[in-house]
Amino acid sequence: MNNAKFTLNSALIILIIAAALIFFVMITLFDLANFLPMNLYYRVGDTDLGVRYSSLEGNGLFKGPEKTCKKVLEGNFGYEWGLVLDGNSIYTNEYETTSFQMVLCSVVRIDAETYEKEVLFRDTILRGRCASGEIVCVKDAVMDANFPKTNSLFKLYSIAKPRIDPAGGAATVIFLDPATGEIVWEVKETSALNDKQFKAFYLDKTLEEVKK
Repeated sequence: MNNAKFTLNSALIILIIAAALIFFVMITLFDLANFLPMNLYYRVGDTDLGVRYSSLEGNGLFKGPEKTCKKVLEGNFGYEWGLVLDGNSIYTNEYETTSFQMVLCSVVRIDAETYEKEVLFRDTILRGRCASGEIVCVKDAVMDANFPKTNSLFKLYSIAKPRIDPAGGAATVIFLDPATGEIVWEVKETSALNDKQFKAFYLDKTLEEVKK
């Protein structure tokens, strides 16, 4: 009888140890997957500057060749349609994640020589340039990543920001003079537009065509 109890207890101990080892290995593998190094680099036009997303060096604006570049401004900046270079001015989206995991976006202007940053509009998303060269942004809007139609935290955020549509649909499309960063024309958009529609309505046309 005692031998049977001893054998059963030993088996239970072995099972517990095995389960603990399996749990430890799974947690370790999960952590390793989350900490895989990330290093993405996007050149800003034909300049020696680039936007980098790096888990080792941090995100920001870098200067110099991709393999030896140095960070000149820290931040989570946009690229491609989320960035416009005009002379010495870089207009770009800057993203910020709140403690409640909401992704906020501001349009900023960065001096390509001094790297000084100026926030032009908060809760605004830069979408590109129209056919006549003006910079097109969506003001009083939030990123789709926040799931504005179903996210209760977004509802609370919109209460504090009365210009933002609680349903995440209506917003204001603004056109900026790239030389000054000032609004030259704006129109209220009452429905959310997908990328293809937005491009056809605002980016593929000149400002004068949009006005008509």
